[in-house]
Amino acid sequence: MDSETKKYITVIVLAILLIILVRFAIPFKIIRVIRKSEYVRDNLNNKNVRNYISFLGKSMLINAPEVGQALRETQLVVNEAMHIDGRLKLALYQVLMRKRIMGVQEINPIYLDKDGNRI
Repeated sequence: MDSETKKYITVIVLAILLIILVRFAIPFKIIRVIRKSEYVRDNLNNKNVRNYISFLGKSMLINAPEVGQALRETQLVVNEAMHIDGRLKLALYQVLMRKRIMGVQEINPIYLDKDGNRI
């Protein structure tokens, strides 16, 4: 084999390995989002919600039913908690809408006072 053929074979093998690695990484991304959502629901405070919003903003979310369900459940728990800052609830809603998550509970900023609390 000449060097040109060896280069093509190397590129093809590396491409196949990359595809395999990406296919195996998807379930781990799903599990990561689900676990992070469960952690926030179990340990609900402003700091954890702020970190969760930051995590979602930086993450590329996988289009899977389990991920959408975990995100919606977490948003519902956050919205129902009275001790969570209203601005964080609004920020979570905005991040989920930017990520195009369907079925999230809408937060209307008209019903928030200047401190971000619900009226």
